Amino acid sequence: MENKKQWYGNYTTIEVSLTLDDARSGSHQGQCDDDIEALLRVPYIAVQVADWDPVDLARELGEYSDWDTTDHEKNLARMLWIACGDIAEENINE
Repeated sequence: MENKKQWYGNYTTIEVSLTLDDARSGSHQGQCDDDIEALLRVPYIAVQVADWDPVDLARELGEYSDWDTTDHEKNLARMLWIACGDIAEENINE
């Protein structure tokens, strides 16, 4: 199967296109923190998350949890983790 990019998006400016392999590497059993940090350094991902508006991102994350959303770098990691999980789950049978 071709490892084409999959889209995650919502109703704000938060969207990202990831390969299924990358999405799965950021969403799996156990701790994903190191994997998400590595994904944030992948050039095609870094360019996309750099466009995420901090206010929209904090607002979006507030819908998911009661996280302290004042740290933008943590917010980037959290949102990428959510996106990875959504993409991986949508493609569970692939």
